[in-house]
Amino acid sequence: MKSKYETFDRSRLLVKPLAERIHDLKLDRWLGLDDPTPEFTHPQLDAVARRMRTARGPARRASS
Repeated sequence: MKSKYETFDRSRLLVKPLAERIHDLKLDRWLGLDDPTPEFTHPQLDAVARRMRTARGPARRASS
């Protein structure tokens, strides 16, 4: 089946050395491995979790 998307042309990709790359990630925005998990709540979190469990299907749900 033919894809509706054009094939990615890697010849047009410009790969720069790490020292020249610019990014917007800042180390102070990331948790360390030993940092406690921050509290997170959202009114739809339970619904999302239920949908994820349902999507996994009955065969996988039994093993979790």
